[in-house]
Amino acid sequence: MTGISSGCCNLRYSSRSHAQAVQLDHIPSVGCSSWPLSSTTSFKYVSNTAQILQKGYAIVRKHKGAPFKVPTLNRWIVVIGRRHLEDIKKSTDDELSLIEAANDSAKVDYLIGPEINSNPYHISVARIHLTRNLGLYYPDIKDEVHAAFEELLDLKDNAWKSVPAVETVREIVRRTSNSVFVDLPLCRDHDWIDLNSRVAVDVATDANILNMFPRLTYVFQRIPSTAMVQFMTTLVW
Repeated sequence: MTGISSGCCNLRYSSRSHAQAVQLDHIPSVGCSSWPLSSTTSFKYVSNTAQILQKGYAIVRKHKGAPFKVPTLNRWIVVIGRRHLEDIKKSTDDELSLIEAANDSAKVDYLIGPEINSNPYHISVARIHLTRNLGLYYPDIKDEVHAAFEELLDLKDNAWKSVPAVETVREIVRRTSNSVFVDLPLCRDHDWIDLNSRVAVDVATDANILNMFPRLTYVFQRIPSTAMVQFMTTLVW
């Protein structure tokens, strides 16, 4: 793996789309490239990713930097070498879209709702409005960081105390972020903070599970955006 910069591009692939499969036929595969024989490698990729990728890098060395593809149960993952990065940089959003790949990988339409994908207003809010006004939020952020440290560490008489580092830092970040998003007193509400954490973890976990199966096996409909809005409104108010 030394000297190789690799990137993954999620390419939408299913057994219904033979044309897309043909487009990838020229790329060497780890394991068998035909379905359903490739499913064996798919299961191995889930259980032992490092081993499968190591076989892929052997292909790179054999074919002098050529890309290779790895099967999952519902798509192919194409891993590229350094010499192809320039092509990725020059591609347009119509050809390769990081946002679309992320939405598809996280199964946003199914787990959160299609509205956040079709109308990604939150990106401009975070990139423009929030970033430009961080100075205005600084006093609140500073106060919340200080309050979070005081409450979570609960140090007395300068005595040493052991604390769970990861969970403590995670709690401080959650409270500080929410001090900007929802302000006091909600940003310190333990039920609200726990809900935020569980939603993030549950969505990531469920997306990983869904990505193990072909889309044809999904037995539920996409979550209507209005239902998600009503649900979140109920939680807040």
